[in-house]
Amino acid sequence: MSRAATELAQVCRQRGVAFRILHGRGGSIGRGGGPASEAVLAQPAGTLAHGLRLTEQGEMIGHRYGDQPTARRNLDCLAAATLMASRRRVTPRDARLDLEMRRLSQAAARVKAGMRTVVGTSPADTVS
Repeated sequence: MSRAATELAQVCRQRGVAFRILHGRGGSIGRGGGPASEAVLAQPAGTLAHGLRLTEQGEMIGHRYGDQPTARRNLDCLAAATLMASRRRVTPRDARLDLEMRRLSQAAARVKAGMRTVVGTSPADTVS
């Protein structure tokens, strides 16, 4: 995802197109939950130059924005994280990091292929 977002942002920059990430957030950690500011800060450099669109799961709206002090704290944290992340400079990627990320991606593909032999290969049998 990081590599794809970085490459999309680069292509859009080269062509003069504004690129904005949509980040969907869940309630539990398994559904993408956790501190929203950490998710924003984890976005690759150069991908937030034109902002960020963030969605929250319905059950989290009341929890994060149900009263004014909590809503203000959450919005302050999100705004600060977005400003910090959007100002990061794009630097040449480290070749060693790229190599390790490719290795991890290949390992994940092998695990996924192995799981398909266990759970099946039809679309109804798989979870993406």
